[in-house]
Amino acid sequence: MSLTRVEELLKEIDDTISNIQKFNPSALERDYLAKFLAVFISGTYEVCIKDMITQKICSTCSQEAILLVENYLYEHFRNPTIVNIGELLSKFNSKWNDDFNNPHIIHNILKSGVDLIVENKNHFAHGQPFNATLYDITEAHKKGKEVIIKLREIILND
Repeated sequence: MSLTRVEELLKEIDDTISNIQKFNPSALERDYLAKFLAVFISGTYEVCIKDMITQKICSTCSQEAILLVENYLYEHFRNPTIVNIGELLSKFNSKWNDDFNNPHIIHNILKSGVDLIVENKNHFAHGQPFNATLYDITEAHKKGKEVIIKLREIILND
């Protein structure tokens, strides 16, 4: 069975983390690797979410409608924080947003991982103090990955 694009992207993050854990970086290198992972993971989550929505909305669309959805996502969805994900979902399907905000479906502790990654990515990108360690980013991804998997179920199984 072939992996879906989302599964491939999440596996790429996991493989990257696994490769980083194989060597013994200095404190400075760990700091740089944490920053790299925050940017890499945040961007990958953004791509996953855009792909899921495009796949669901455009499965029966014309090429023009596909282009419209892709352009909308490109222009209006950045920084996949929990608030931004919810706002995006509500623009396409209010049930997706309701399910996403239901703590029985996606627990808020898992959501905190997504926000930690995006927040630190933004701190790094805008010259603010980056307070997360390599361990923090790695642990946050374990939570964030679960959010992306649950989000895939919400969107694609609707």
